[in-house]
Amino acid sequence: SSKPYGLTPLHFCIHTMPQSYGKSPHGPHGGGLLSLFHGATSTDPAGTLSLAAVAELIRTCDDLARKTARVRQLQGNERKEAKRHLPGVTFTGLFSERANQNLTAYSGLVVLDFDHVPPAAPLRDKIATHPSCALAFVSPSGDGVKAVFSLDTSALDLSDVDAVQAFHRRAYDALRADCEVRYGVAVDKVASGFSQLCFLCSDPDALTNEAPDAFPVPAPPPAPPRTAPAHATSAVRRGAGLSPVSYTHLRAHETVLD
Repeated sequence: SSKPYGLTPLHFCIHTMPQSYGKSPHGPHGGGLLSLFHGATSTDPAGTLSLAAVAELIRTCDDLARKTARVRQLQGNERKEAKRHLPGVTFTGLFSERANQNLTAYSGLVVLDFDHVPPAAPLRDKIATHPSCALAFVSPSGDGVKAVFSLDTSALDLSDVDAVQAFHRRAYDALRADCEVRYGVAVDKVASGFSQLCFLCSDPDALTNEAPDAFPVPAPPPAPPRTAPAHATSAVRRGAGLSPVSYTHLRAHETVLD
């Protein structure tokens, strides 16, 4: 049965915001918790939803269906403005405030946005068969698809926010490349932000996979070896076993390693 968006019944898994980063509740299938926001200008979370709750909201919410219908009736700037009033979630995880540095729990999920690909429903159905896709639905404008993927976070240090952000960037880039090759459509690069808000909309035929395969995220490239400047190295060679060498010619940021 349909449910009003304005209410937050227990069925939508509203949870208390965790107080400390690094204790992510996500499970083996990326079923992390997500922050809910009332619209584009909202920076303080209005609640917390599970991924399953988001899927149910998309499929069954009467209020969301009405708002989605209104967005699709409009054009140009009016449509853009109406979209900004849709509810949205941060699929990255939980935020105490919607800003990159305010992540409190990582979900192990990443969302890709496929814009201007009518008809959208066939592409949604195709993307939903991706082994790592957990949720796929038609976008608010009706001519695109939003797809949420589960990531393999088994080797990730969740206590290191910088490492998590770098991991998420690599995951986004790898999944974008993978999907562009698989489906032959471009992924919106603008939607890659760590604390990016993803607008929700009505799609009664949204597809879910409760046990997606976690996508293997590439490891970071090895750091290049540190080497001394060429002129400093040759100076060391020239001075070896002969006489003391002056390094006063080196710039302040250059060092010679013993």
